[in-house]
Amino acid sequence: GAYRISSVYTDTAGLDVYHRKPKFRRCKFRARRYGDTSQVFLERKTRRGNRVSKQRVAVPGEDIDKLALPLPATSEWAGLWFAKHIAQKALLPVCCIAYQRTAFVGVVTEGPIRLTLDRHIRGTLQSVWNQEHVGSSCDLLSGQVILELKFRATMPVHFKQLVQSLALAPTGVSKYQHCMAALLPTLETQLRQVKYA
Repeated sequence: GAYRISSVYTDTAGLDVYHRKPKFRRCKFRARRYGDTSQVFLERKTRRGNRVSKQRVAVPGEDIDKLALPLPATSEWAGLWFAKHIAQKALLPVCCIAYQRTAFVGVVTEGPIRLTLDRHIRGTLQSVWNQEHVGSSCDLLSGQVILELKFRATMPVHFKQLVQSLALAPTGVSKYQHCMAALLPTLETQLRQVKYA
């Protein structure tokens, strides 16, 4: 039941998202593909305290290159809101992160629930939007699995029992932060080469 997820993450030329500068620390913009589907999801992920919300839209895979073009004056394109945000914030593709996800979903008294396990997380520097052009990647969080428990309001009893029985200690994990921390020396070398070329 596992499937592959690949996401192109954005940042500014000064890596303001990675450095968690005030205007960039709450939101991440990314283009995500699930498995071999032709669709790409353009997403804005916002975190406020422990709560995470997402705004996203699906666009045809061949439309992804529109993000590299100047904004049109008028357009019916579903991804225009995303394009406007990244243009306003001067965001560019900086890396691609891919991993294997296994997801379990259900409905309990407290509402819908979802449990996901992310394994074999790999990342690479990337300056284009298309996930098909991923270069050589490095292993991130080697030997570890990211477990996410997703629910709407209060934590369901089933999840409380799981956390207690496995003695889990909840913590935040940013795949993007881990990826950039691993690849930053390579990126800085590339930027120096461009600067002095």
